[in-house]
Amino acid sequence: MKKDKKYKTIIILFSMLVVIFVVANVTTYAIAKKNLFDYFLSEEEELDEVWEMLQKDGKQSVVIDDYTITLEEYLYDGATYKGFVTFSVKREGKDMRDEIAGETVLYGVDSTFGENERFTFEVNGSLTCDTIYKKEKDVMYVYYEFDVGEVWGFDNRILLCDYKTHGSDWRKEENAMLEFCLNDNVGTAMYEMNNNGIKSHMYISPFAIKIVSFNPIVDIENLVLVFEDDSKEIIVDKNEIKIGEYYATVSNNGSYAYYIWLKEDFDTENIKEVALNDNCLKKLDDTQKEEIEKSYDKILEVK
Repeated sequence: MKKDKKYKTIIILFSMLVVIFVVANVTTYAIAKKNLFDYFLSEEEELDEVWEMLQKDGKQSVVIDDYTITLEEYLYDGATYKGFVTFSVKREGKDMRDEIAGETVLYGVDSTFGENERFTFEVNGSLTCDTIYKKEKDVMYVYYEFDVGEVWGFDNRILLCDYKTHGSDWRKEENAMLEFCLNDNVGTAMYEMNNNGIKSHMYISPFAIKIVSFNPIVDIENLVLVFEDDSKEIIVDKNEIKIGEYYATVSNNGSYAYYIWLKEDFDTENIKEVALNDNCLKKLDDTQKEEIEKSYDKILEVK
């Protein structure tokens, strides 16, 4: 009788695990259009691809108790506010494979790490922030990716917050243990476009497309990138985004910023032509780009 009860308990527990996995799979697919296996596989592949492009920093570091947290390398696109950052976390005499850290966290949910989950990274105005941990004996690496939605609230910084030091006020900006500053180190091209008689401008970076205009953009029927080898990437076709996510942000003074986040990074240097609604856009050189940005009266700048 006891054996039957034991088997029933095992069956019930197994059934619960199956239900949890199915619910997680359905939720993941609903959000990301991938199952769990696909999602984590793609995250690992991303570590082997875009993360290898990161540029060294290593100078911004802080020591808190026995923790040393350092900004090792990053890519930051100052036009579209997309960032990829690698931090290192070390504790003298500690095996970092035993370090407490949140599981791989996706969909913009903040992740904590350290003793009693005391630390987290914060980005003002972030739309999403995904975190992946990689533990080795002497160091734990934190791979941190973010998109910024409320761009006029972002100031090119990542905040390190510490619950042990500041308690319930730990995530207030003025209580940050360190502000890691990011400089734009991604090549971004600017193109001129006409929006109902008003000149507007399109940024194209390896990670995203941004359109800045004083008029609402309502007529993006198609958008195509043509590369030097004559291959094409269709971004928008018949008003449907093909390879990214679209949303708009409106500033306080009536300017509009529209974004398309790209699912894979592009080599912007090899773009030969940008066609919007079947019209080729004019590419601006660095001098023209600088003049245009000044003429926007700091609309594109982060305060």
